[in-house]
Amino acid sequence: MLDDLSLHKWSSFRAMPGLEIAPDWLSVTWVLGQFGDVFNASQFKFIEFVHQGLKRPSPCLELKGQILLGSDQFVSQLKHRLNTMILEKEI
Repeated sequence: MLDDLSLHKWSSFRAMPGLEIAPDWLSVTWVLGQFGDVFNASQFKFIEFVHQGLKRPSPCLELKGQILLGSDQFVSQLKHRLNTMILEKEI
C-alpha cells in the first residue's frame, strides 16, 4: 500500500505508519486519532486518505491572489481584514 511517498524522507508521512521515529514536534497520536481509536487501523486509514488525496487536483490550482484558498466570500473578508491590519500598522 505504501508507494513512492514512503521514499520521501523529508515528509512527516513516514512517521505516521511507523516507518521512522517521529520528531518531537509531530503529533502522530493526535493526527492518527482523527482517523479512529485503534492505532493500527488509523494508520491504514491515514495512508488511504493520503493516497485518495493524491488522485485529486492540487488545491493550489484554486488559490486566489497567489496565497488565499477559500470561497469568494471568505477571500473578500480576509482581504478586508488584511488591508485593515496594514492600514493600522501605518498609522
